Amino acid sequence: MESIGISAFRDCTALTQVNLGDEVESIGNSAFNGCSALVQMTLPASVTDLGDKTFANCSALTTMTVLATTPPDIWQNTFDHVNADMLVLVPGASLTDYEAASYWGKLTIAPLDGICGENLTWAYADGTLTISGTGDMYDYGLTAPAEWVDLTPRIDTLSLPDGLTTIGNYAFDSCANLAYLTIPAGMVSIGDYAFGHCIGLTGIRSYATYPPAITEGTFYDVDKSIIVYVPEQSLDDYKAHPVWNEFFNMRPFQVESNAVPNIKQQKSILVVGNEVHINRKMTEVHVFDLQGRLVLRTTETCFTLPQGLFLIQVGSEVVKVAL
Repeated sequence: MESIGISAFRDCTALTQVNLGDEVESIGNSAFNGCSALVQMTLPASVTDLGDKTFANCSALTTMTVLATTPPDIWQNTFDHVNADMLVLVPGASLTDYEAASYWGKLTIAPLDGICGENLTWAYADGTLTISGTGDMYDYGLTAPAEWVDLTPRIDTLSLPDGLTTIGNYAFDSCANLAYLTIPAGMVSIGDYAFGHCIGLTGIRSYATYPPAITEGTFYDVDKSIIVYVPEQSLDDYKAHPVWNEFFNMRPFQVESNAVPNIKQQKSILVVGNEVHINRKMTEVHVFDLQGRLVLRTTETCFTLPQGLFLIQVGSEVVKVAL
């Protein structure tokens, strides 16, 4: 299908998700007008034209990812009456083109990928910010923030490569929904306020056998009672470090071939190995076996489970895990 017709899904108020094929080139007038439950949308790189009021009155639409390197043609009212906080994510190399394009420039636009070091790149998708490459990350600041600054409220997972050696100043400051941090083995230093105000952190696991250099501000406003796992042979070094030792719930683990444990995550539930981290404080968590029997009820934000198959429920979120 190369085009989506006029008013094709107009007023489909129960529509929450749409997957468009890579062959779609144009989307007609009012095609999704009034789809008030649609939260996010990705337009493939093939799209060249959006019609009048294509996404008008999509009041829940908060994220529009546009993969085309050349801004598609749009009308003045293409996004009429969408969510006021809607963020449009575009290829980093095309950011200035979108900002200069007619009508696109009136929207809040941010890059979905870019460069963050001489040999480092970054990319964002569905709540996960992935850093790729090797070496040192750039330093950032309040007046010169990271390229992903507009994404900080949306980042709940951070993927860091083994070859990363430093994390820059203010790199992930105020990523309040980041639930868990895994520090790779090659990390040498983590900059000032790199994880400041990351108030959602419920756990840290460091694979660095020598404590990375950090400052008093690196983990500013992070709960110091969270569990921090460090290599067994390095526990005393971390405890003796003048800043790392502010985390008073430090525990050892055995490093096996520097392998990162399996990670499963939903919005409020993060499972790392046999550790369960909950990104909602004072919320009751229920754990069931596959026969539906209640195994555990707790309000703890971090706990462990034995080997087995479990269903973990927080509110309406459920994740099935095999430990």
